[in-house]
Amino acid sequence: MVAGVAGALVIVACGGAGLPDLESCRAPTPIVVPSGASAGDIEDAYRAAIITGIDNIIAESLSFTARHPSRELSNNSAFRRDYVAAEQNNVCGAAWLISLDPPAAYLDGFHAELSKMLGEYVETMALGHAAVKSRNVSDFRKWDGRENSVIERLSVIGDSIPTGP
Repeated sequence: MVAGVAGALVIVACGGAGLPDLESCRAPTPIVVPSGASAGDIEDAYRAAIITGIDNIIAESLSFTARHPSRELSNNSAFRRDYVAAEQNNVCGAAWLISLDPPAAYLDGFHAELSKMLGEYVETMALGHAAVKSRNVSDFRKWDGRENSVIERLSVIGDSIPTGP
């Protein structure tokens, strides 16, 4: 799945006149747990990382909306720069979450579902990037609806992380 996200990053990073390019995401860092941590502690660290990562994506989306409350496409350079900054943060955050290895087999199905949703989010952000780049209002409105839908689903999935086999 990370390869799919990397492919989307290549598509997204094309840039355009007046539209900053995305930077490459830093290499994902593993979850750090103390040496000798129990399986339960490792699973708790995974859950906390997932919840924090999802919360960060949602917060970045809300922050973009706070800076641009109408969420209407604008040729304003600040709007375009803010969109790319939010996209950068959220695409890299999604890639990091996808890269995490579930610490227990009972979390595999959850992680697969989350990864699929995050992959959809990355594709959605690429559509938004294309709309901003081309200044296509209709496509940007489609992006807005899709992004809101995925954000809503992410907020729900974060509450459904399994807690045990």
